[in-house]
Amino acid sequence: MFYRIACIALALLALLRGPVGEETTQGLMPRLMVESYTLSETYLIPGEQADLTVKLFNTHERNTLRNIKVTIEDATGDLYCPEGAQLIREIKQGEGAELTFRLQASPTAQDGPHTLSCIMEYEDVRNNILNAKESLTVNLRQPIRLEYTEPKLPQTTVQGDTPALTMTLMNMGKGEIRNALVTVEIPGLSTGGSVLAGNIPSGESREVKTNLTVGTTLEGNTKGKVILTWEDAYGETYRRSIPVTTKIEKKVVPVLQQEETEPVDEFPWKTLAIGMCALSGALAVALIVFIALHVKRERENLDKL
Repeated sequence: MFYRIACIALALLALLRGPVGEETTQGLMPRLMVESYTLSETYLIPGEQADLTVKLFNTHERNTLRNIKVTIEDATGDLYCPEGAQLIREIKQGEGAELTFRLQASPTAQDGPHTLSCIMEYEDVRNNILNAKESLTVNLRQPIRLEYTEPKLPQTTVQGDTPALTMTLMNMGKGEIRNALVTVEIPGLSTGGSVLAGNIPSGESREVKTNLTVGTTLEGNTKGKVILTWEDAYGETYRRSIPVTTKIEKKVVPVLQQEETEPVDEFPWKTLAIGMCALSGALAVALIVFIALHVKRERENLDKL
């Protein structure tokens, strides 16, 4: 009885294991992986296409993988493959295969790295349907287009003055302009440093203003430049130089005119003359009064006789 039970158990085990040399899905499963991938361009541009080549590899030591379906998807929908999924009949154990997808970027695709999903569906030797998914990263770069108004600076400046330089930066592209910086270099004029305009989203503008100080050592026409620097989403730096000119005039200091005054004599003759006249007049009045009193007294004496 025990022998019969053992035989039945062994038979059932053999049926479950299947043919010799094949592994069950409960053991080491066949695995398909992305060995490498390349993009035909350095980066994608919105509205344009590029070839994405994906190399697959069967890591299993004995089993051949069949009916392989590969799909490339972007969760954002900005990138897609117009031709859809691709099929491979089989990849033998320890071998690989390459697929090339035509990758399309939508005109409104967002600037920056995009993570794609490479979805693989395939069958093993027992027709078990297996699947795997790996992430691929491709770069998408929006064209950067910075426009500006000509820097406004007075045609004539005066030594010691503090004129202002103004200009407007405009983002006319689809990608964001980052860390826009304005630096002014004009001989004879000094600044308080560079002006940071910061990030400028697509379709927006920034007005930049900086005050300059005119020195006192230079005079006449002077030529300089306004330097613009900015970055894109990948940190790549751009630079543009704009010439500017102005004329420095010397500052005129007005001279105060002194009022004309009569010369002053060393001895106060005029004052002395005025004093003498006043004294003479006083003596004359006193003499007249004295004479009048004397005459009056004489008359009184005559009347008494």
